Amino acid sequence: MQKLNTCIIYIYIQIIVFSVTIAPIRLVLCLFFRCLQLPFFYVLKNFSTSEELERTFKKRWQIISFKIIGALARIELFMGSVIICEKGKRATAEEAPVIIVAPHRFWIDPIWLHLFNNRASPVIAEETVKLAGPLMMASFPIEIQRSNEISRKKVTQSIIKQAKSPDIYPQVLMAPEGILSNGKGMLKFQERDIFMGKTKNVLILSTDSQSFC
Repeated sequence: MQKLNTCIIYIYIQIIVFSVTIAPIRLVLCLFFRCLQLPFFYVLKNFSTSEELERTFKKRWQIISFKIIGALARIELFMGSVIICEKGKRATAEEAPVIIVAPHRFWIDPIWLHLFNNRASPVIAEETVKLAGPLMMASFPIEIQRSNEISRKKVTQSIIKQAKSPDIYPQVLMAPEGILSNGKGMLKFQERDIFMGKTKNVLILSTDSQSFC
């Protein structure tokens, strides 16, 4: 977990870096670090079986490849003026197989993936996976077609399967639509039967910029 003083150090480093570089250069660096993530994603995708991609990564090379993607993605965020500071305790898959997050935007969703010890399994609209970046693609999310009833049922079944076996599958990351009240609080939403009485955690993103969310 990053403590407050660590975040302050990152802020000072960011001020120094930004004072000696101009915005176009930082944009090029963001694109550069994003491109560096792609080879590791393709290694994961092409050298892992479909079963391994669905489950929590166990092989050393898979874990290392994913962590490298995460580190490069974090540098990309840093160059884009985003610093992630965490508060609270990370819940394990056994403690909380399902994680509810807010707010939900396709450019915000990848930030949540930095808050897990291993990879999480995000539920995300099929058309926004590539837009969300290599880290999201390397998480091999549960993709959903919102307008397709069959797709919604399959996603529900996948969530139930993963929540029932947290020792095998990664934590499920969900961002239900319309659960924020003016960006200041979380509204009550229908849990239905997908959580099956399992403990779940809630993560809230707080930023210094209202326009960011």
